[in-house]
Amino acid sequence: MNLTIAPLQTADIPLILAWNEGRDAAFLTQWAGSGYRYPLTAPQLQQKLFLSSMDREFSLYKILVDGAAVGTVELNYVAMRRGTAMVCRYLIAEEHTNKGYGTAALAALADLAFNSLKLSALYLKVFDYNKRALRCYEKAGYHRIGSSQWPNGWLVWDMELRRNGGFWGRMLEKMR
Repeated sequence: MNLTIAPLQTADIPLILAWNEGRDAAFLTQWAGSGYRYPLTAPQLQQKLFLSSMDREFSLYKILVDGAAVGTVELNYVAMRRGTAMVCRYLIAEEHTNKGYGTAALAALADLAFNSLKLSALYLKVFDYNKRALRCYEKAGYHRIGSSQWPNGWLVWDMELRRNGGFWGRMLEKMR
């Protein structure tokens, strides 16, 4: 398996729409938070791509396995001075789940963030009911650091991955 992360392009929009086809508003909220409105449309994605090309504070990526797109991820709230960013809108297409791509994609994203961007920590939020995502994040070395509750009652976990801690720290040690 050759998994890479590459900038998302306009040509990738139909794939993202297909991955969201037949999904409800709750799925879109789980995946995108308040980043998109239901139903997801091409103009929303085009606008997000345009904005990311103008703003260094967030970047949209596609996850590729052997050259084929299997998912998306976004680095948002990139704060170079603080050395932090938030992992957002992370999605592995349903037909590509349970193959190890999720953990591998998070490792590739950590490599990009820690080695190319020189960040020191990544953060994310995940709904408590999304057990598959929680397992994936914890397997990739993220730790729960707090929680909050949305007005609708959903519990959200705050998680972090530090450059010199957890899974990523062990991977760096192996590479030395």
